[in-house]
Formats: sequence, C-alpha cells, structure tokens
Amino acid sequence: MAAEGARRALSVGTGRTHRSRRGRIRGVPFPCVRFFLILLALAAAFPRLGSAARLDTKETVRLGGIDQFLWIRGDDPARNPVLLFVHGGPGFPGGVTARVNAELERDFTVVHWDQRGAGHSYYEGFPKEAMTAPLFVNDTIELSERLARRFGQRKIFLVGHSWGTLVSALAAARQPELFHAFVSIAQLADYTRTKRELSSQPPPSAPLVNARARFALAGWVLTSPDYEISRTLRGFSFSSDVLTEAINSTSLFKLVPRLEVPVWFFAGPYDRVVLERVIAAYYQALRAPRGKHYLRFERSSHWPHLEEPARFAAEMRAIRAAIGRPGAKW
Repeated sequence: MAAEGARRALSVGTGRTHRSRRGRIRGVPFPCVRFFLILLALAAAFPRLGSAARLDTKETVRLGGIDQFLWIRGDDPARNPVLLFVHGGPGFPGGVTARVNAELERDFTVVHWDQRGAGHSYYEGFPKEAMTAPLFVNDTIELSERLARRFGQRKIFLVGHSWGTLVSALAAARQPELFHAFVSIAQLADYTRTKRELSSQPPPSAPLVNARARFALAGWVLTSPDYEISRTLRGFSFSSDVLTEAINSTSLFKLVPRLEVPVWFFAGPYDRVVLERVIAAYYQALRAPRGKHYLRFERSSHWPHLEEPARFAAEMRAIRAAIGRPGAKW
C-alpha cells in the first residue's frame, strides 16, 4: 500500500496520468481534495490563525464591594490592547450604544462598564452612600488593574465621556502607570463655570445637530436588545440626582492641573452640556509633559463618538499607532 501511494505521488509530481481515473478530479487525487476542503473549513472556523477567537462576553465583577456589569467585545483579544470605556450620564451605560462604535473592536478589546448605580449595575434600593466620586475613581483603578492582569498587558487605554471624563481624569492623575493614554470625550472640567458661561454666551446655534443627537439617543435606549428600558432610565435618574452635588463642586482646574499620561481631548462645537470653550480652557491650562492633543469634531455636539463614529474609530486607531511600537507588548 505504501508503494502504491508512492507511485501515485510520483505520477502526480511528474505530470504522468495513472491508467485508472477513479479517485481523481481533473487529475488530482480525492485525498488531496479532501485535505484542501479541510483547510478551507479550518480557515473559516479560525479566520485569524494564531490569534484568539472573537470575544463577546457579559459578566459581573465585584468592585469596591458592589457587583458591577461588564460587556467585553473585541475581534482579537490576544493581540489588541484593552480599552476601558467610562460612560457619562452620570448613569447612562455605554453598552446601550456599544454597537454604534463596533468598528473599535477591530483594533481594541473594548470593555463597556456599567458603573455602580447604572444600567445592569443598578437595582431598586441601591444605597446612596455608595455613590460618591472617590468610590467611582477607586472602581476605575481597581477595574483597570484587573483588566491588565486578565489580558496580560502592562497598561490599558482609558476613554471617558462627560461625567466619565471627570472620573477618568482623577484616576489617571492618581495612578498614571496604569494607562497608555487618556482619551477625553466632552470633558467635564468645571460644571459651575460651564453653567455660568452658558448663561452669558451659549454655543453656536445648531438645532438640527442637537435634535438629531437627542433623537438618536432616545432611539438607542428604546431599541437596545441588551438593556431593559425601565431599569436603564431608573438608574440614569438615580445616578444623576445623587451625583449632582459632586459634579457641581468638582473643578479639574484645581484637582487635576497636571497629567502624567498622554491625553487627547475630543470636543464638539455645538456641545450645550459641558461647553467647548471650557474644554479648551482646561486643555490650555493642563500640564501634560507626555503630550496633549485637541481634536475638534466639527459636526458634533456632546457625543462626538456617536455623532461621528467613523472619524472616532479612525482617531482611536491613530492614537493606538502613536502609542504602540511594532512588536511591543501592550
């Protein structure tokens, strides 16, 4: 049998045709066809040989004594850096709009975290005393440390939106060694100053931009298959009410005058929540020896990552390229 196999292999290699055509397709033995089909099946099952399969998992982690929800999504968790998204609101879970920024998942392992009192992390009777800004900062640091260990990475990327930028800036200031970079979307720097400037000089009028953003947000909440509407809205209302005083009394101009991580600011000129002028003033005042960058999303208001998702993904890829080095371990 071995000799016969050798003769067949030789006949194929030299272009000779065996007398019998049984077991062949156009001169190719069926075993070769079967082997080729097996390779095709493996390629379909493992589109990126040598990398882990796509990750899409929902789980609960205990942070600061409170069970909190994570939704982790990414195409290549074995190779890509971790990106922790710290949502705004307060109390508006980023997972509601996760699919809008799905393009990020090609280049990052994206962690959507429902903060204490928000989304899946909210429940009736949630203790108000567990809702203080320092506890949110502690949670951010603890979760960042866990994610770095879990994925075997030295540091992670920290991205915050609105209320989440306040929490993220405080966390990055306290433990900069945990983060490759801090990306701020609609920075909440000093809300008291913002309200004062809004009353005296509101931003450029863009009713269509702002109406479009509000309708889009309402649509995402109402149609999200991953979140229960009533629970999401109750958590949003609860968190916003409880944290109002913390927001009004916190000024990053005083608390975070310096950051020891590279920082990027994404701002929209039509933002009527945190006001671009105040974001720009904080950017100018901030001392950032490892670099600071200001990017204006010209067609955006308070949600540049949702209003211009393609550009947001492109800018995040550029930031990853600026931070990373070929062959370097994240």
